[in-house]
Amino acid sequence: MEIVKSVHFGIEQSEQLSDLITEFVKLVNWCIQKCVEHNVTSRSELHTVAYDNYKKEFNLASHYFHSAGMIATQILRSWRKLCRKGKADWNKPPVFKNRNIRLESCLWKFYGNKIRLTIRKGEHIWVNLRSYDYQNKHVEAWRNGDATIGEITFSDAHVKIPFKYKIEQRKATGVCGIDINEQSVDMVIVKNDGEVKTKTIPMNDVKGIKDGYFKKRRKIQKLSKSKPKTTKKLMKKYSCREKNRVNQKLHEKSKEIAKIVDEENVMVVMEDLTDIRDEIQYSREMNRRLHSWNFRDIQQKIEYKVQTKGLNVKYVNPKDTSRECPICGRINRPNGHSYECASCGLKANRHIVGAWNIGMRCGELPLPPKAVNDIFGGGMK
Repeated sequence: MEIVKSVHFGIEQSEQLSDLITEFVKLVNWCIQKCVEHNVTSRSELHTVAYDNYKKEFNLASHYFHSAGMIATQILRSWRKLCRKGKADWNKPPVFKNRNIRLESCLWKFYGNKIRLTIRKGEHIWVNLRSYDYQNKHVEAWRNGDATIGEITFSDAHVKIPFKYKIEQRKATGVCGIDINEQSVDMVIVKNDGEVKTKTIPMNDVKGIKDGYFKKRRKIQKLSKSKPKTTKKLMKKYSCREKNRVNQKLHEKSKEIAKIVDEENVMVVMEDLTDIRDEIQYSREMNRRLHSWNFRDIQQKIEYKVQTKGLNVKYVNPKDTSRECPICGRINRPNGHSYECASCGLKANRHIVGAWNIGMRCGELPLPPKAVNDIFGGGMK
Protein backbone atom coordinates (compact mmCIF):
# COMPACT_ATOMS: atom_id res chain seq x y z
CA MET A 1 0.00 0.00 0.00
CA GLU A 2 1.31 3.44 -0.94
CA ILE A 3 0.35 6.69 0.79
CA VAL A 4 1.25 10.22 -0.26
CA LYS A 5 1.87 13.13 2.11
CA SER A 6 2.15 16.61 0.55
CA VAL A 7 4.57 18.77 2.53
CA HIS A 8 4.85 22.54 2.15
CA PHE A 9 8.29 24.16 2.23
CA GLY A 10 8.86 27.89 2.37
CA ILE A 11 11.15 29.27 -0.34
CA GLU A 12 13.24 32.36 -0.92
CA GLN A 13 11.45 34.53 -3.46
CA SER A 14 13.34 35.41 -6.62
CA GLU A 15 12.62 37.42 -9.75
CA GLN A 16 13.65 34.50 -11.98
CA LEU A 17 11.15 32.15 -10.36
CA SER A 18 8.39 34.77 -10.50
CA ASP A 19 9.02 35.31 -14.23
CA LEU A 20 9.00 31.55 -14.84
CA ILE A 21 5.64 31.18 -13.07
CA THR A 22 4.19 34.06 -15.13
CA GLU A 23 5.41 32.40 -18.33
CA PHE A 24 3.97 29.03 -17.27
CA VAL A 25 0.53 30.57 -16.58
CA LYS A 26 0.61 32.04 -20.11
CA LEU A 27 1.59 28.62 -21.47
CA VAL A 28 -1.34 26.85 -19.75
CA ASN A 29 -3.81 29.39 -21.16
CA TRP A 30 -2.18 29.02 -24.58
CA CYS A 31 -2.70 25.24 -24.35
CA ILE A 32 -6.35 25.74 -23.35
CA GLN A 33 -6.85 27.98 -26.38
CA LYS A 34 -5.26 25.39 -28.72
CA CYS A 35 -7.40 22.59 -27.26
CA VAL A 36 -10.58 24.59 -27.87
CA GLU A 37 -9.54 25.67 -31.38
CA HIS A 38 -8.68 22.10 -32.50
CA ASN A 39 -11.32 20.37 -30.33
CA VAL A 40 -8.78 18.05 -28.68
CA THR A 41 -9.35 16.36 -25.35
CA SER A 42 -6.06 14.62 -24.55
CA ARG A 43 -2.45 15.66 -24.01
CA SER A 44 -1.24 13.43 -26.86
CA GLU A 45 -3.64 15.09 -29.31
CA LEU A 46 -2.54 18.52 -28.07
CA HIS A 47 1.09 17.56 -28.66
CA THR A 48 0.27 16.60 -32.25
CA VAL A 49 -1.47 19.87 -33.16
CA ALA A 50 0.49 22.40 -31.11
CA TYR A 51 4.03 21.26 -30.27
CA ASP A 52 5.71 22.85 -33.31
CA ASN A 53 4.07 26.20 -32.55
CA TYR A 54 5.07 25.87 -28.89
CA LYS A 55 8.77 25.78 -29.81
CA LYS A 56 8.30 29.03 -31.74
CA GLU A 57 6.19 30.80 -29.08
CA PHE A 58 7.98 29.82 -25.83
CA ASN A 59 11.66 29.54 -24.98
CA LEU A 60 11.27 26.80 -22.36
CA ALA A 61 12.23 23.14 -22.08
CA SER A 62 9.88 20.74 -23.87
CA HIS A 63 8.63 19.18 -20.64
CA TYR A 64 7.02 22.48 -19.63
CA PHE A 65 4.68 21.97 -22.57
CA HIS A 66 3.85 18.47 -21.35
CA SER A 67 3.12 19.72 -17.80
CA ALA A 68 1.05 22.66 -19.05
CA GLY A 69 -0.84 20.40 -21.45
CA MET A 70 -1.76 18.03 -18.63
CA ILE A 71 -3.13 20.91 -16.52
CA ALA A 72 -4.98 22.41 -19.51
CA THR A 73 -6.71 19.14 -20.45
CA GLN A 74 -7.74 18.53 -16.82
CA ILE A 75 -9.24 22.03 -16.57
CA LEU A 76 -11.13 21.54 -19.83
CA ARG A 77 -12.40 18.14 -18.72
CA SER A 78 -13.97 19.73 -15.64
CA TRP A 79 -15.29 22.67 -17.68
CA ARG A 80 -16.98 20.38 -20.22
CA LYS A 81 -18.58 18.42 -17.39
CA LEU A 82 -20.00 21.65 -15.93
CA CYS A 83 -21.22 22.71 -19.38
CA ARG A 84 -23.12 19.44 -19.79
CA LYS A 85 -24.79 20.11 -16.45
CA GLY A 86 -25.70 23.63 -17.50
CA LYS A 87 -23.38 25.27 -14.97
CA ALA A 88 -20.93 26.77 -17.49
CA ASP A 89 -21.09 28.41 -20.90
CA TRP A 90 -19.74 26.53 -23.92
CA ASN A 91 -18.81 29.90 -25.47
CA LYS A 92 -16.64 30.97 -22.50
CA PRO A 93 -13.64 28.66 -22.09
CA PRO A 94 -11.93 28.66 -18.66
CA VAL A 95 -8.91 30.79 -17.84
CA PHE A 96 -6.04 29.52 -15.70
CA LYS A 97 -5.18 32.12 -13.04
CA ASN A 98 -3.32 30.19 -10.35
CA ARG A 99 0.30 31.26 -10.04
CA ASN A 100 1.82 27.83 -9.63
CA ILE A 101 3.76 25.27 -11.65
CA ARG A 102 3.34 21.50 -11.38
CA LEU A 103 6.45 19.90 -12.83
CA GLU A 104 7.56 16.45 -13.92
CA SER A 105 10.61 14.95 -12.21
CA CYS A 106 12.91 15.53 -15.21
CA LEU A 107 12.68 19.33 -14.71
CA TRP A 108 13.99 19.46 -11.13
CA LYS A 109 16.41 17.78 -8.75
CA PHE A 110 15.82 17.66 -5.01
CA TYR A 111 18.79 17.98 -2.62
CA GLY A 112 16.95 18.11 0.72
CA ASN A 113 17.62 21.78 1.51
CA LYS A 114 17.36 23.14 -2.04
CA ILE A 115 16.02 22.36 -5.51
CA ARG A 116 17.67 22.82 -8.88
CA LEU A 117 15.00 23.85 -11.36
CA THR A 118 15.69 23.55 -15.11
CA ILE A 119 14.38 26.39 -17.32
CA ARG A 120 15.89 25.37 -20.63
CA LYS A 121 18.97 23.48 -21.79
CA GLY A 122 22.01 24.73 -19.89
CA GLU A 123 20.02 27.18 -17.71
CA HIS A 124 18.86 26.48 -14.14
CA ILE A 125 17.43 28.19 -11.05
CA TRP A 126 18.51 27.23 -7.54
CA VAL A 127 15.68 27.49 -5.01
CA ASN A 128 16.60 27.39 -1.31
CA LEU A 129 14.07 25.76 1.02
CA ARG A 130 13.03 26.84 4.50
CA SER A 131 12.22 23.81 6.61
CA TYR A 132 11.38 23.01 10.23
CA ASP A 133 11.03 19.82 12.29
CA TYR A 134 7.97 18.61 10.38
CA GLN A 135 9.60 19.07 6.96
CA ASN A 136 12.94 17.71 8.18
CA LYS A 137 11.23 14.50 9.31
CA HIS A 138 10.10 13.78 5.75
CA VAL A 139 13.42 14.83 4.24
CA GLU A 140 15.21 12.43 6.57
CA ALA A 141 12.86 9.62 5.50
CA TRP A 142 13.71 10.44 1.87
CA ARG A 143 17.46 10.40 2.60
CA ASN A 144 17.11 6.99 4.29
CA GLY A 145 15.25 5.57 1.28
CA ASP A 146 11.94 5.19 3.16
CA ALA A 147 10.14 7.69 0.89
CA THR A 148 10.19 8.80 -2.74
CA ILE A 149 9.08 12.09 -4.29
CA GLY A 150 6.41 12.71 -6.94
CA GLU A 151 5.59 15.78 -9.04
CA ILE A 152 6.29 18.99 -7.11
CA THR A 153 4.32 22.24 -7.33
CA PHE A 154 5.96 25.68 -7.16
CA SER A 155 4.29 28.97 -6.25
CA ASP A 156 5.72 32.41 -5.47
CA ALA A 157 5.98 31.73 -1.73
CA HIS A 158 6.30 27.97 -1.25
CA VAL A 159 6.80 24.61 -2.89
CA LYS A 160 4.63 21.54 -2.26
CA ILE A 161 6.51 18.24 -2.35
CA PRO A 162 4.62 14.91 -2.26
CA PHE A 163 6.47 12.22 -0.26
CA LYS A 164 5.38 8.68 -1.12
CA TYR A 165 5.62 5.96 1.54
CA LYS A 166 5.21 2.20 1.24
CA ILE A 167 3.05 0.88 4.10
CA GLU A 168 2.66 -2.79 4.88
CA GLN A 169 -1.02 -3.70 4.65
CA ARG A 170 -2.61 -5.32 7.69
CA LYS A 171 -5.32 -7.96 7.63
CA ALA A 172 -8.43 -6.39 9.14
CA THR A 173 -10.54 -8.31 11.67
CA GLY A 174 -13.80 -6.49 10.88
CA VAL A 175 -15.34 -3.41 9.33
CA CYS A 176 -16.16 0.08 10.61
CA GLY A 177 -19.07 1.88 8.97
CA ILE A 178 -18.75 5.67 9.34
CA ASP A 179 -21.74 7.98 8.88
CA ILE A 180 -20.59 11.62 8.59
CA ASN A 181 -23.21 14.16 9.65
CA GLU A 182 -23.23 17.90 10.25
CA GLN A 183 -23.12 17.57 14.06
CA SER A 184 -21.53 14.15 14.56
CA VAL A 185 -19.49 11.32 13.07
CA ASP A 186 -21.13 8.00 14.00
CA MET A 187 -19.22 4.72 13.89
CA VAL A 188 -20.42 1.12 14.02
CA ILE A 189 -17.64 -1.47 14.36
CA VAL A 190 -18.51 -5.07 13.50
CA LYS A 191 -15.85 -7.72 14.14
CA ASN A 192 -15.59 -11.06 12.33
CA ASP A 193 -16.78 -12.89 15.44
CA GLY A 194 -20.01 -10.80 15.56
CA GLU A 195 -18.90 -8.38 18.30
CA VAL A 196 -20.38 -4.90 17.79
CA LYS A 197 -19.29 -1.51 19.14
CA THR A 198 -20.67 1.97 18.50
CA LYS A 199 -18.94 5.31 18.89
CA THR A 200 -20.08 8.89 18.26
CA ILE A 201 -17.61 11.73 17.70
CA PRO A 202 -19.39 15.09 18.27
CA MET A 203 -18.87 17.79 15.62
CA ASN A 204 -20.76 20.57 17.43
CA ASP A 205 -17.58 22.58 17.97
CA VAL A 206 -16.90 22.65 14.21
CA LYS A 207 -20.46 23.80 13.54
CA GLY A 208 -20.10 26.39 16.31
CA ILE A 209 -16.99 27.86 14.64
CA LYS A 210 -18.80 28.10 11.31
CA ASP A 211 -21.91 29.71 12.82
CA GLY A 212 -19.81 32.21 14.77
CA TYR A 213 -17.83 33.37 11.76
CA PHE A 214 -20.97 33.51 9.63
CA LYS A 215 -22.44 36.06 12.06
CA LYS A 216 -19.19 38.05 11.98
CA ARG A 217 -19.25 38.17 8.18
CA ARG A 218 -22.85 39.36 8.24
CA LYS A 219 -21.84 42.30 10.44
CA ILE A 220 -18.80 43.10 8.28
CA GLN A 221 -20.90 43.07 5.09
CA LYS A 222 -22.96 45.98 6.44
CA LEU A 223 -19.84 48.14 6.02
CA SER A 224 -19.53 47.30 2.31
CA LYS A 225 -21.09 50.55 1.03
CA SER A 226 -19.35 52.98 3.37
CA LYS A 227 -15.96 51.21 3.69
CA PRO A 228 -15.48 48.76 0.78
CA LYS A 229 -11.70 48.37 1.20
CA THR A 230 -11.99 47.72 4.94
CA THR A 231 -14.79 45.22 4.29
CA LYS A 232 -12.71 43.28 1.78
CA LYS A 233 -9.72 43.19 4.11
CA LEU A 234 -11.76 42.02 7.11
CA MET A 235 -13.64 39.39 5.09
CA LYS A 236 -10.35 37.90 3.92
CA LYS A 237 -8.93 37.99 7.45
CA TYR A 238 -11.85 36.22 9.12
CA SER A 239 -12.33 33.72 6.28
CA CYS A 240 -8.70 32.66 6.71
CA ARG A 241 -9.15 32.36 10.49
CA GLU A 242 -12.28 30.25 10.07
CA LYS A 243 -10.58 27.94 7.59
CA ASN A 244 -7.57 27.42 9.88
CA ARG A 245 -9.67 26.78 12.99
CA VAL A 246 -11.99 24.35 11.22
CA ASN A 247 -9.03 22.55 9.63
CA GLN A 248 -7.39 22.11 13.02
CA LYS A 249 -10.59 20.66 14.50
CA LEU A 250 -11.02 18.26 11.58
CA HIS A 251 -7.46 17.03 12.06
CA GLU A 252 -8.19 16.38 15.75
CA LYS A 253 -11.43 14.50 14.98
CA SER A 254 -9.90 12.40 12.20
CA LYS A 255 -6.92 11.56 14.41
CA GLU A 256 -9.30 10.33 17.13
CA ILE A 257 -11.21 8.22 14.60
CA ALA A 258 -8.01 6.75 13.14
CA LYS A 259 -6.83 5.82 16.66
CA ILE A 260 -10.07 3.89 17.30
CA VAL A 261 -9.83 2.11 13.93
CA ASP A 262 -6.19 1.21 14.60
CA GLU A 263 -6.98 -0.25 18.03
CA GLU A 264 -9.90 -2.29 16.66
CA ASN A 265 -7.94 -3.32 13.51
CA VAL A 266 -10.90 -2.87 11.14
CA MET A 267 -11.41 -1.68 7.56
CA VAL A 268 -13.14 1.70 7.18
CA VAL A 269 -16.24 2.05 5.00
CA MET A 270 -17.65 5.49 4.11
CA GLU A 271 -20.25 6.91 1.73
CA ASP A 272 -19.28 8.12 -1.74
CA LEU A 273 -20.86 11.59 -1.54
CA THR A 274 -19.71 12.82 -4.96
CA ASP A 275 -22.05 15.51 -6.38
CA ILE A 276 -24.26 15.39 -3.28
CA ARG A 277 -24.47 19.19 -3.25
CA ASP A 278 -26.23 19.08 -6.63
CA GLU A 279 -29.05 17.18 -4.94
CA ILE A 280 -29.46 19.59 -2.03
CA GLN A 281 -32.55 21.75 -2.57
CA TYR A 282 -33.82 23.12 0.72
CA SER A 283 -34.41 26.58 2.19
CA ARG A 284 -31.77 29.29 1.74
CA GLU A 285 -30.47 28.89 5.31
CA MET A 286 -30.34 25.10 5.12
CA ASN A 287 -28.59 25.22 1.74
CA ARG A 288 -25.94 27.55 3.18
CA ARG A 289 -25.31 25.20 6.11
CA LEU A 290 -25.12 22.05 4.00
CA HIS A 291 -23.00 23.62 1.27
CA SER A 292 -20.42 24.63 3.91
CA TRP A 293 -20.43 21.08 5.34
CA ASN A 294 -16.84 19.70 5.31
CA PHE A 295 -17.79 16.09 4.64
CA ARG A 296 -15.17 15.48 1.94
CA ASP A 297 -12.45 17.24 3.91
CA ILE A 298 -12.84 15.02 6.97
CA GLN A 299 -13.23 11.92 4.76
CA GLN A 300 -9.86 12.63 3.14
CA LYS A 301 -8.21 13.17 6.51
CA ILE A 302 -9.69 9.95 7.89
CA GLU A 303 -8.63 8.04 4.76
CA TYR A 304 -5.04 9.26 4.93
CA LYS A 305 -4.62 8.67 8.67
CA VAL A 306 -6.20 5.21 8.48
CA GLN A 307 -4.02 4.19 5.52
CA THR A 308 -0.87 5.19 7.44
CA LYS A 309 -1.89 2.45 9.90
CA GLY A 310 -1.89 -0.10 7.05
CA LEU A 311 -5.69 -0.44 6.88
CA ASN A 312 -7.95 -0.12 3.85
CA VAL A 313 -10.69 2.45 3.17
CA LYS A 314 -13.66 1.69 0.92
CA TYR A 315 -16.49 3.90 -0.40
CA VAL A 316 -20.04 2.65 -1.05
CA ASN A 317 -23.27 3.92 -2.60
CA PRO A 318 -24.94 6.30 -0.09
CA LYS A 319 -28.51 5.81 -1.34
CA ASP A 320 -30.98 5.21 1.53
CA THR A 321 -28.29 4.30 4.08
CA SER A 322 -30.21 6.19 6.79
CA ARG A 323 -33.62 5.03 5.57
CA GLU A 324 -33.19 1.29 4.97
CA CYS A 325 -34.18 -0.95 7.88
CA PRO A 326 -31.25 -3.24 8.84
CA ILE A 327 -33.71 -5.94 10.00
CA CYS A 328 -36.28 -6.26 7.22
CA GLY A 329 -34.93 -3.98 4.47
CA ARG A 330 -37.97 -1.65 4.31
CA ILE A 331 -37.31 1.97 3.26
CA ASN A 332 -38.69 4.33 5.92
CA ARG A 333 -38.71 8.09 6.51
CA PRO A 334 -36.86 8.88 9.78
CA ASN A 335 -37.99 11.77 11.94
CA GLY A 336 -34.96 13.80 13.03
CA HIS A 337 -32.48 11.55 14.85
CA SER A 338 -35.09 8.86 15.54
CA TYR A 339 -35.65 5.88 13.30
CA GLU A 340 -38.73 3.66 13.42
CA CYS A 341 -39.53 0.91 10.93
CA ALA A 342 -43.20 0.74 9.89
CA SER A 343 -42.83 -2.96 9.04
CA CYS A 344 -40.89 -4.70 11.83
CA GLY A 345 -41.20 -1.98 14.50
CA LEU A 346 -37.44 -1.42 14.94
CA LYS A 347 -36.62 1.73 16.93
CA ALA A 348 -33.08 3.07 16.83
CA ASN A 349 -30.88 6.09 16.29
CA ARG A 350 -30.98 7.15 12.66
CA HIS A 351 -27.23 7.75 12.45
CA ILE A 352 -26.39 4.37 13.96
CA VAL A 353 -28.68 2.73 11.40
CA GLY A 354 -26.87 4.68 8.67
CA ALA A 355 -23.41 3.66 9.91
CA TRP A 356 -24.52 0.02 10.15
CA ASN A 357 -25.85 -0.02 6.57
CA ILE A 358 -22.69 1.68 5.28
CA GLY A 359 -20.50 -0.95 6.94
CA MET A 360 -22.57 -3.86 5.64
CA ARG A 361 -22.61 -2.57 2.04
CA CYS A 362 -18.89 -3.18 1.62
CA GLY A 363 -19.62 -6.91 1.28
CA GLU A 364 -16.64 -7.87 3.43
CA LEU A 365 -18.77 -9.41 6.22
CA PRO A 366 -21.89 -11.60 6.18
CA LEU A 367 -24.80 -10.13 8.15
CA PRO A 368 -24.23 -11.69 11.61
CA PRO A 369 -27.60 -12.32 13.35
CA LYS A 370 -26.03 -12.01 16.81
CA ALA A 371 -24.59 -8.60 15.93
CA VAL A 372 -27.97 -7.37 14.66
CA ASN A 373 -29.61 -8.45 17.89
CA ASP A 374 -26.82 -6.91 20.01
CA ILE A 375 -27.09 -3.47 18.48
CA PHE A 376 -30.79 -3.19 17.55
CA GLY A 377 -32.47 -5.75 19.79
CA GLY A 378 -32.78 -3.27 22.66
CA GLY A 379 -34.46 -0.57 20.60
CA MET A 380 -33.19 3.00 20.92
CA LYS A 381 -29.45 3.37 21.54
